[in-house]
Amino acid sequence: MMRMALLPSWMRRPLRWTLSKLAGSNVEAFTVGYTIVFLVDDPPMDLVVHEMIHVEQAKRMGRLRFWASYLWETLRRGYRNNKYEVEARRHAGQEE
Repeated sequence: MMRMALLPSWMRRPLRWTLSKLAGSNVEAFTVGYTIVFLVDDPPMDLVVHEMIHVEQAKRMGRLRFWASYLWETLRRGYRNNKYEVEARRHAGQEE
């Protein structure tokens, strides 16, 4: 079962800053297992779809295997070229 969460505003700003520095791009949401955590109020639909694709990837592969593979992809190819991010952007209709 997929869940969505919006963190309290006092938690969002430092977490968003930290994740954005690590990813090298603006992070507005992230997925942990089958839970999507939004770091912005009123997220745009393409962001919701993007994160839902990550939930589907985790379901397809299993949570632990997905995140191990996601981390490996990120270390090898970088966040932007990670095949899971490419797939999520494609399905969400986000620019390359």
